[in-house]
Amino acid sequence: MEFYPSLQCFFTSSLILSFLGLPLTKPLIRCHGKLEEASWDEAMDLIVKRSQEIRDKYTSGAIAFYTTGQFFLEEYYTLALIGKGG
Repeated sequence: MEFYPSLQCFFTSSLILSFLGLPLTKPLIRCHGKLEEASWDEAMDLIVKRSQEIRDKYTSGAIAFYTTGQFFLEEYYTLALIGKGG
């Protein structure tokens, strides 16, 4: 599968890939400027690590979530748990 280096964020990447008929079924991690497939454990470990780094450097007030309003109730609940856990 070919990825496009101009894609800058997860939302944009997954949106463009879905319009191209390429659903995002595995997590992608940017490594040396390129998106590479990773395991779910690797992706979650990276999210936890980066969130902790941001929290430690700038306080927890520096972490925010932006949603589109297209979530199901269960997804909002999960997001709330993640937000409060950080």
